[in-house]
Order: sequence, then structure tokens, then C-alpha cells
Amino acid sequence: MNKAQKFDDGESSRVRHPELLRVLLQIHQWECNQLEELGTISGRDLYLRLAAGLLEDDQTPQTLKLLQGPMTERATRQRIKDFEANGLLDVIQPPSSDLRTKRAVPTTKFVHRLNSHLALLMQICEENFVMIKKG
Repeated sequence: MNKAQKFDDGESSRVRHPELLRVLLQIHQWECNQLEELGTISGRDLYLRLAAGLLEDDQTPQTLKLLQGPMTERATRQRIKDFEANGLLDVIQPPSSDLRTKRAVPTTKFVHRLNSHLALLMQICEENFVMIKKG
């Protein structure tokens, strides 16, 4: 059996979970209209890294270096500047510390946008699925 035959079993030409795809498309449409910071890959990456930092128990502001992820340093710096200009994060310098330890602190505006994003995700999921929280 050649590779072309392996992928042409009829299953690969159908969407396995169209209901999940519809949810994904609704979320994407809302993001395009409401969250301009998600318009670039580096913006989405920074947004999610800042959001992930809010899940940490101590919620210590993340160093700028840790926010880089797979993006280039230049792209990350530019997105940080954009987020700062839009009031989504503050860059702070801890007192009497190394100049290289600047930290990013998500603002109240960021948390409000994140909560709106999460509320929409929950609303769309609840409209389409029976949601039972585990644990």
C-alpha cells in the first residue's frame, strides 16, 4: 500500500468533530473582532504566556526573557511594547535588582479581556455540549 492510499480511506476527507470545529471558528471570529493583540502569532503567544502566568500559585511577575518562547527576541520585544501601549501589561524593574530582570505584570485591563475571552468560550461550549467539571 502506498502513502497516497493510506490517506485516502474516506475518513481523512471528513471532519471528525464538526461541533468542535464550529466552536473553534466562533472563538476565532470573536477574537478577530475583539482582540487585536491576537492578530499575530507572536501576539497570541505572548497573550497565552501572560495568561498562563496568572495560573501560577504565587503569581510572581514573569521575567521578560521567559515570555519569549519560540518567537524571536525582536518579535517578542515588539509585542511587549504593543501590549504596554494598549494598557495590557506593565514592565516593572524590581527595586535594587539587576537591570536584566525586568518583569511583565498583566494589567487589570488584560485580566478583564482574558475573563471576557474565557466567558465566551464557556458560553459557546455550554450552548453546544453538556459540561460537567471533573474533580
